[in-house]
Amino acid sequence: APTGSVPGSPTDVTFDLRGRLIAADAATGKVTRGSEEWDGLGAVERVIVDDEGALFAYADGALTPLTVKEMPNLDGRIAAQNAYGVSYQAGVLSFDCGKSYDLEGNEVLASPSSVPFLEKSVSFVTEPLDSDILRCEWHRLTMDATCPAGCSIVVRTFATDVEYLPFQIVGQPDAAWGTNLSLRNGEAPLDGLLRRAVGRYLYLRLDLKGNGRTTPEIRSIDLEFPRISLRRYLPAVFGNDPVSAEFTDRLLAIYDSGFREIEGQIDTQARLYDPMSTPTAMLSWLGGWIGVPLERQWSEAKRRQILKAASARLDVRGTLPGLQSLLATLFDLNRSLCQCPRDRCDRRETPYWDFPPLVLEHFKLCRWLFLGSSRLGDQAVLWGKAIVNRAQLDGGAVVGKSQLRAIPDPHRDPLLTHANRLTVFAPVSRGRTTERRKAIESAIRSEVPATVDFDVRYVGPRFRIGVQSMVGLDTVVGRIPSPGPLGEARLGATTILGGEAKEGRGLRVG
Repeated sequence: APTGSVPGSPTDVTFDLRGRLIAADAATGKVTRGSEEWDGLGAVERVIVDDEGALFAYADGALTPLTVKEMPNLDGRIAAQNAYGVSYQAGVLSFDCGKSYDLEGNEVLASPSSVPFLEKSVSFVTEPLDSDILRCEWHRLTMDATCPAGCSIVVRTFATDVEYLPFQIVGQPDAAWGTNLSLRNGEAPLDGLLRRAVGRYLYLRLDLKGNGRTTPEIRSIDLEFPRISLRRYLPAVFGNDPVSAEFTDRLLAIYDSGFREIEGQIDTQARLYDPMSTPTAMLSWLGGWIGVPLERQWSEAKRRQILKAASARLDVRGTLPGLQSLLATLFDLNRSLCQCPRDRCDRRETPYWDFPPLVLEHFKLCRWLFLGSSRLGDQAVLWGKAIVNRAQLDGGAVVGKSQLRAIPDPHRDPLLTHANRLTVFAPVSRGRTTERRKAIESAIRSEVPATVDFDVRYVGPRFRIGVQSMVGLDTVVGRIPSPGPLGEARLGATTILGGEAKEGRGLRVG
């Protein structure tokens, strides 16, 4: 309990952070704290203690700080005083001449700030933790901390249904605190049950001790409440009196911790089925559930994107929209930019563009001239018996050119020549290596029907008549290539003729 002597008739009484009584006497103009006394203050109305322990006296409409008259005796060691008169033990004494001395009087050559000095003992009381539950039984405390050799951490608790003032909590005797949990000399993270912790508000008192060179470090503290014990599944006789109920709860808590870990994994197992949160090692396993192969050559982000978009492709799998959706994910093409109207696009910094087809179905290349249903123009291609180079007896078969083919039906050759075939156009940057090309072909093979034959062509930034000139499919407008020197340029690729020589004097050696 707070102690101190108060002479006269006090006009205001308060307590400092250490629980010592402070009294003000307006008649004598004095403020008294134990053996310390401040006089000449006038008619003192209030005495104030701030969060740092500094004292102030309010008299005659002014606030006056109260400083310590004399330095306390700290076992002959160096003492210092802050701006408010709060005394503390100093580690180094520095003078204006630039010299510094340690606790033994030896000169310190290094900067004073480089000489560590740490308190050996500190006690800290938390603010009230409100559970919003009357008569709440606090269950468990888990603390993540580091405790070096020669250091210790002791945790005590105090629970009540009424919120206490700070000086009331500080003045509580040790016997009123429960749950004596300790961590010493680098032990494992602290984990224990709270004892005698029944009440709406919970206070934690942390007693930390160090060796002056190192101190304990507390990173986090987790509290579980209310206590939901496995005792609720036992007969009521196991909880008739508080002592036996607490013993039963502590005994069953040994098994309850293991059950909680299993229940926690069950409660959070949904993350294993989300492509964006599942562990990397489970991506291929998750893709196998829906038949989506994931190549190891792809990055982790790419595999997650493909797996996430696969659920939307299941309804259109094996169709042209499904294949185009897969290619958009493989080639990092954002289709959402094509789905908003031109006048109401959310991302105005990106111009509106049309999504490229990427796929050419070969039946669209049929331009045969049919009698009575075609006209001269784009559908004016004649066809005959040599469409697929079939060999016909007495029909002019040519050795080395004609083929002996019995299937399919020769009468349907004009229709079946381009049937069940397609070509996929991919950016040349996506297939620079053999491994990448194999991965792209494997992904396409899993998306197209088994009866469809496909071919992948890699498109570069060029336009070549007869080679790469299908507008909207394999034509990419690029910059004009530089003229190639004779002997190095290859005709038919990117060779252009140079312009006229510029007038003026050229470079000359010598």
